[in-house]
Amino acid sequence: MPRVSRPTARQDRASRRAVSAIQRPGNRPASSRHPRTPRFHASSAASTLMTGSEDPTAMNPRRTWSLQQIQQNIDTFGYHMYVVDGGAIPRFIYTIGLSPTLGAELIFAGGILYSLDEARAIIEHLRGHLLNPGSNIAADPVGLLGTFCLRAVHRSWGDALLLGAIDFYRTESVAALQCVPDEAHMTIDVPDLSTERSGNSEPAWRWLTDPWPYACAQSASATTDIAALRGAPITEVARWEEDYWEMFAGNGPDVTEDDARIVPITTLLAADPTLAPALELKIGEGFWRHSEEGEWTPWRAHGLGRD
Repeated sequence: MPRVSRPTARQDRASRRAVSAIQRPGNRPASSRHPRTPRFHASSAASTLMTGSEDPTAMNPRRTWSLQQIQQNIDTFGYHMYVVDGGAIPRFIYTIGLSPTLGAELIFAGGILYSLDEARAIIEHLRGHLLNPGSNIAADPVGLLGTFCLRAVHRSWGDALLLGAIDFYRTESVAALQCVPDEAHMTIDVPDLSTERSGNSEPAWRWLTDPWPYACAQSASATTDIAALRGAPITEVARWEEDYWEMFAGNGPDVTEDDARIVPITTLLAADPTLAPALELKIGEGFWRHSEEGEWTPWRAHGLGRD
């Protein structure tokens, strides 16, 4: 299995380890990122980036700076957008500042099908509908991104995910609405936040609280394709670095950069436990199979071609 060359994805994978917040020009807030996925960068609403290991409520200079930025964006744009990516659970994005006028914040959990800019455009679109109660969300698609609905978020999820908003408002809990894509744009990383949180019901999100069981870093990631993220069985796997794999539902070299996404490796393991042997591969090794039920076959040692 020749290694797939994706410079943009590789650069973004490195950048997810950096903490940055960039104020962008324009009439909407530039989001603050708090590290957690790879490929996409903020460009329109002010946002904060948080790593999976960071606690937004911890007393430190970064927290003070973040709270000041959040307030500045709320004063200027009406809300702030908070992005969390780069750890063991899928990317998620939520607002801070909508509760006083709308009674709830918005959260976009998972949905790595969409770039960060697209996810932010979706949130902005749905915010517009909430500001106009007579509008019909289901009848108003977000361009070519599909249609969306809103679900009330169960408190167990809100208390686990909206830590930045809870800290900002200095309250025990914050109400939220989940932005949910239509079936044609649904991916395996989108949880149902309307029911009580359970590791069994949403296994890709269990590492919010469960002990880490794998013999790899919690930041371990994999490049995969949209077909796999839509539920197609992964049939090709290769490990290229200590904490980086490629896992495709088909022939890896045929996957285009536009079709590629980098996700926490546990997103794929949670969807398909038969991928667990991938963690035992040595760097440079790989295997393939014909179907989800098939046995894994090692690639040849030289050139990673199929035996």
